[in-house]
Amino acid sequence: MKRLYIASSDFSACWDRLCRKICAHDALYQPLNLRFYNAYHHFLFSDHSIVITFDDEEIGGLRVTSHIDAHGVTVFSCYGLPIIYVEAANLNISTSKRLYSELKSYINQLSQLYYPCRWIYGEQLNAGRVTELGRHFLALGGLPEIVTTQIIDLFQDEQILFNALTKSFKWSVNWGIKNLDLRLIHGDTIQPDDIQLFKQLHIDASGRETRNHSTWDAQYQMIKGGEAFLCFGNLDNRLATAALFCYSSDHCYYGVSASRRELFSNTTPLSHVLVWRAITYARLLGCRWFEMGDLRFPYQVPSPSKKEQSISTFKKNFGGKTFVKLKISLSLSHD
Repeated sequence: MKRLYIASSDFSACWDRLCRKICAHDALYQPLNLRFYNAYHHFLFSDHSIVITFDDEEIGGLRVTSHIDAHGVTVFSCYGLPIIYVEAANLNISTSKRLYSELKSYINQLSQLYYPCRWIYGEQLNAGRVTELGRHFLALGGLPEIVTTQIIDLFQDEQILFNALTKSFKWSVNWGIKNLDLRLIHGDTIQPDDIQLFKQLHIDASGRETRNHSTWDAQYQMIKGGEAFLCFGNLDNRLATAALFCYSSDHCYYGVSASRRELFSNTTPLSHVLVWRAITYARLLGCRWFEMGDLRFPYQVPSPSKKEQSISTFKKNFGGKTFVKLKISLSLSHD
């Protein structure tokens, strides 16, 4: 059993093969998307990602980075996202035990080297269970947090997907088709001016510049490199609404959107048709899953704002099912 570290020239290819074996290419963890998160957060990240091989076959791996927080504590995450773990399917018991032993040893080594530290680990629950690695973090005292997300299965007929929309959202999508000039922008058509238009719309909608220039350049590179696409909607020859969607070979994620606030009304539903256009395009790309993203519920602490609840309703009204993930936070210190 061998360790292949991020510095290896073979790492990216090995990680990609591992993910392809189980159709688990999370769009947020694609290389260019991780560059975006690296630019988004004001930290100096060190990458400790690893792939474990056995008999020259990739059997498991972690995407994990570290940075120092304001209190001098090392935080292990994946460029601010939860650490992601990928494991090959149908491993025999002996190989599984050796794999987990190797990963636990690596986690212990990092914890001792960067002590005190905090781990932020994500369980995807793809198989409906917590992995042995997730149980390890829990056994060490990790605190679990339930994360809910809305996901649409794209392996359905387009008409069935449309029928899953609520009545009002069907009307909103049809309104957008009739009244907006829609443009889908991908790697072959993106121009630098397109990302500048999106940036300015985002600033106008937010009332201020919320993130640095590097993040916009990173998103341009994501589109150029085939990890994202943009949807634009013009009204009266002016950009009125836009949205960016990240994607991989089997997964598309609703990233960020912006619309002109002065145009908001019940009779001008701007962004609905962009999401529908993205759903149909992701289906053409061959993606299996379209993820609308995190949902907020009243039980959560702190309680979600009215805006957060409204956004959750927006996501659910496009159909799909609500899935549960687990985020485990583990703090290791002298306290």
